Amino acid sequence: MLIALVLSILFALVVGIAAARSKKAEAVFIPVLDVLQSIPILGFFPIVILAIISIFPSQIGVNIAVILLIFTSMSWNIAFGVYEAVKSIPHEYLELVSMAKSSAWDRIKSLYVPASLSRIAYNTQTSWAVGLFYLVASEILTLGNSTYKVDHGIGVALINFALARDWVSYTYTIIALIIAVIIWRFVF
Repeated sequence: MLIALVLSILFALVVGIAAARSKKAEAVFIPVLDVLQSIPILGFFPIVILAIISIFPSQIGVNIAVILLIFTSMSWNIAFGVYEAVKSIPHEYLELVSMAKSSAWDRIKSLYVPASLSRIAYNTQTSWAVGLFYLVASEILTLGNSTYKVDHGIGVALINFALARDWVSYTYTIIALIIAVIIWRFVF
């Protein structure tokens, strides 16, 4: 989840800033993001899993597939937040930065990223919750006659506890998941 979140935030910063500052990038990125966020993850879930597992046929492939699916559930929301934040920077601030002849990197680190932080924090809460759903849903994958699962994970633990009829451990896992979501909410 953390790997997918970090990748989502980095992706959001690159795409969101580019779309907000360049008309050409905006004309490409915003419609593409809109279409990608409209496609249900479960719709392309099997194709992504098959493609990644065919490229990386080991346990690493399963883990990469899960990270990619969680990334896709998180990134669009955060990218739109960054885009909106950078787009709403007052024109006067942009003029000041251009008068100071700041480099592109200086503008990114001193203006665009700070302006985006509140949107990133806010949108990350929703993205994290959506990511948790897909985390549990994607940890055990059945494609045709093959079943793939991550070594350790919330979904795997829940299935194993349910199959073993260990309802106490199952309940504790659900409670721990709820507590983790509450803690995450306060972190952001």
